[in-house]
Amino acid sequence: MSYLVLARKYRPQNFEELVGQKHIADVLKNAIVGNRIAHAYLFAGPRGTGKTTTARILSKALNCLQGPTPNPCNKCTNCKEITEGNSVDVLEIDGASNRGIDEIRALRENVKFTPASSKYKIYIIDESHQITDAAFNALLKTLEEPPEHVIFILATTEPQKIPLTILSRCQRFRFRPISVSEIINQLEKIVQEEKFNIEKNAIKLIAQVSNGSLRDSLSMLDQVVSFSPDEKITEETVREILGLSPYEIINSFFDLVVEKNTKGLLEKISWISYEGYDFVQFAKDVREYFRLLIIANYLDDDKKFEESYLPADIEKLKEHSKILPQDLLLRNLHLLNKCVEEIRWSDNPRLVFELYSLKLIQEGRTIDELISELEEIEKMLPSEDNKSGQNTKIPACPTLNTKEEKRSDIELLDIESNWNRLLSEVEKRKPLVASILKTEADKKISNNQINLYLKSDISNTVISKNISYLEQIAKKIFGETVTIKYATSLQEEPVKKSKVIEPEKNLEEIIVENSDSVIEEEPGKVYEVVEEVKKEEKELVTGDHTIKKILETFSGKIVKEDGVS
Repeated sequence: MSYLVLARKYRPQNFEELVGQKHIADVLKNAIVGNRIAHAYLFAGPRGTGKTTTARILSKALNCLQGPTPNPCNKCTNCKEITEGNSVDVLEIDGASNRGIDEIRALRENVKFTPASSKYKIYIIDESHQITDAAFNALLKTLEEPPEHVIFILATTEPQKIPLTILSRCQRFRFRPISVSEIINQLEKIVQEEKFNIEKNAIKLIAQVSNGSLRDSLSMLDQVVSFSPDEKITEETVREILGLSPYEIINSFFDLVVEKNTKGLLEKISWISYEGYDFVQFAKDVREYFRLLIIANYLDDDKKFEESYLPADIEKLKEHSKILPQDLLLRNLHLLNKCVEEIRWSDNPRLVFELYSLKLIQEGRTIDELISELEEIEKMLPSEDNKSGQNTKIPACPTLNTKEEKRSDIELLDIESNWNRLLSEVEKRKPLVASILKTEADKKISNNQINLYLKSDISNTVISKNISYLEQIAKKIFGETVTIKYATSLQEEPVKKSKVIEPEKNLEEIIVENSDSVIEEEPGKVYEVVEEVKKEEKELVTGDHTIKKILETFSGKIVKEDGVS
């Protein structure tokens, strides 16, 4: 006889042998005892948690020659045929390959026939979420009112894909992931039965990485035993065979993150790549480690958790959990979760892992630091006793659309912190002016006045044409009392130059009278007068570094444009 894998050899044969699903087993047994058997069931849950196994046990309990009984004998002909998958009255259908409307039509025709040798004709449809909508619609009537001898059992890992019309016609049972301690207990029983030479720490490690699936853990145990049948299986053996990341590497990786050692972190990643570790698996292991760090402070209160993990790992977890604050651990866990999501679909997993590793060591302000900053701002706000009109300096409002209270003075901090906002607003309509403010202007603040010292005459000319527009933006950001003055760096005192143009005048008259000015007919509409450039002015313009760079970029030529914008 060929070898039978552990997952099949030790498959539960009655409700008492089900692992981790006692809540479902009790309900089904009580239903059988009370003769309250439904015509349709839906078993939903993660892979390897016992959905199909429970469906088979329920089928044996209903069709056993001694039943229906909550304890099938597993000795009669019906029980043996169901166990071996040979029963003509219990049909297991693969929903992925029988998903079309033609297969469902054939099923509808077959349900009319009575069972051959059993009390019930049972249809177990595995991965039922893959059946098409049209096929589900064809099954609706039969599923709602099947013949008395027919029972449907739908099994799925994705119940959200099942139509609501189907869900409403079924009794739903949700299978939960099996806990690590339950998997360990089951593996220890099998190891003892099979007389495997394996350490308890190795069994714990297999249970940890099975993600709540008993079938996965048995498959891993099969693989590990096949690798070293005559030698004692250790924790290191399991890590080597399954491709898991040793805790020593994860611990050193964590230390480099805490130390913010960029060079060491990149060297560690290079070593991981050289050793042939899978970056997808390593990212998952690091994510799991950070998750455990968050709950490490509660390990003393959870004996089941201590039974599931190695003592050395728990001590290291507790030590590392005290290094970083809880909010920073949460931030890093969120980054690692995004890393795992992206890395599995990337053609360069190492690059993705490097990027997120560097993000882990970036400085980030904690919630406590943000609260402290807000408290400092709150102290600057007027108190209840000081609302009668005393001058209180308040930071500038962060948005342009909010009305600001008039202030008698402006702080240097206001100007510095909001200067980039002014540049951004100017750049939307007048990118050249914004460029000059960034590269050609030095600013100084005196009371409510911003003094701009420009490095060239052409910069001075451009600013003079747009001083009204600049003041308009500045008043929105810094308050109505602010003014702007400008001068070249050679002048000792900045002078203010502005020219008001009456909007009531005819546009042609304005152009004639203001041929050397920027004309604003109304807010938001700027007209510029262009005339031929004089030779000496052209040399002045082309000598300016900013204008020269613009000409080279756009292959342009100089035409006199007094209203530069």
